[in-house]
Amino acid sequence: MKVGFIGLGKMGFPMAANLLAAGHQVTVYNRTKSKADELATRGAIVVGAPEDCCDSSVVITMLSDDNALEELLFSNNKFLDALLPNTVHLCMSTISVALSGKLAEIHDNARQIYVAAPVFGRPEVAASRKLLIVAAGPKNGIERCSPLFEALAKKTFVLGSTPAHAN
Repeated sequence: MKVGFIGLGKMGFPMAANLLAAGHQVTVYNRTKSKADELATRGAIVVGAPEDCCDSSVVITMLSDDNALEELLFSNNKFLDALLPNTVHLCMSTISVALSGKLAEIHDNARQIYVAAPVFGRPEVAASRKLLIVAAGPKNGIERCSPLFEALAKKTFVLGSTPAHAN
């Protein structure tokens, strides 16, 4: 699967590496480019801006908190504008319920798919593909992300999925 991955910190780096090891085509962006360069040696495509990850069927964000995610999404709107209709934004960061709700509404209005899937585990757990993932969102989005969950997690829990564009 063609996947965009934004955020290569302590958790994101091993997650992106596991997606590559599972055979996915991964385009990566990180503010500190040197963190992405090691993944290039494993086959990742390194890009210079977050919106350059958006030509994928799923774009994963793994950022530290609400502020980092809001900066990415709302500072210049290039990321949101670059996501095509029916693209899945798979947010694996731990963010507030309020921001997650806002993202669901924004993506729904743009005919994009938002899946909230925070992960539980530490970097060594991420590296060993033993994360626990709790996923919520439209059924078609969760189904599309299923091969990615398999490459990352020991177990994925799906919370009441909804039909696409339910609002």
